[in-house]
Amino acid sequence: MNENESSKISIIHTLSIHNHKHMIEKGKGGRIAKVIIKMKLKS
Repeated sequence: MNENESSKISIIHTLSIHNHKHMIEKGKGGRIAKVIIKMKLKS
């Protein structure tokens, strides 16, 4: 993995955390959290 790919992943990761916080506030966070956890386990 080159530096460009890893920086893209960290940006996506940051956005997904940010979106996840909004979803928790709306009471919809659980399913997305599971998807994010699955993605973390794969990487």
